[in-house]
Amino acid sequence: MTTTESPVNRANIYRFLSHIFRRELSGSVAASLASSGVLELLEEDGFAVGSTDFANEARLKELSADYTRVFLGPGPHVSPYGSVHHPDDLKRGRLWGDTTVWVKRFIADHGVGLEGEKYDGIPDHVGHLLEFFSLLIEGEAKASEEGDAEKVARLTNSQRLLVEKQLGRWIPEFCRKVQSRASSGFYRGVAHLTAELVAVEQVRLGRANG
Repeated sequence: MTTTESPVNRANIYRFLSHIFRRELSGSVAASLASSGVLELLEEDGFAVGSTDFANEARLKELSADYTRVFLGPGPHVSPYGSVHHPDDLKRGRLWGDTTVWVKRFIADHGVGLEGEKYDGIPDHVGHLLEFFSLLIEGEAKASEEGDAEKVARLTNSQRLLVEKQLGRWIPEFCRKVQSRASSGFYRGVAHLTAELVAVEQVRLGRANG
């Protein structure tokens, strides 16, 4: 990773992925994401997630259908909610498990409001968690610019906790299931990228703790 070392770039990539996981790629969403510059950023680091798909209406319809099949059903699909996959949740396989309650309290403790659109109230959706992670990174970067070392340390620790308690615990398995279920190279690529980024964060935050 090179360009993704920048806190601003890291935050933008996680926000980008949160949109990808949260809803189907409609024309307006695709246009907004394509103009964000994140696709070019990812391609610089060797992760081409299908920028040409974003400009092709027929391809967007195929991806929308794949999104529905992978994440929504009907029939077997990959639930985008953490408690369904989390190995430490006593209610694993169900929505609103014990780990979901932890996420809700953790987000509330930070006074963060997630985007209202498409937010169904279940806080451990992969898209919501990645958005929250991006906000923690943005907060850390701002605190660093302001010279607030105490706040930097606090927000770095919050990122570490989110990775240790949530992202690093179930995202890898979730991404493997998405890669197995998806028929499009786009969503397989997105899942691969997400798993790789979480692995990088585990190393980065472990190093920051040392």
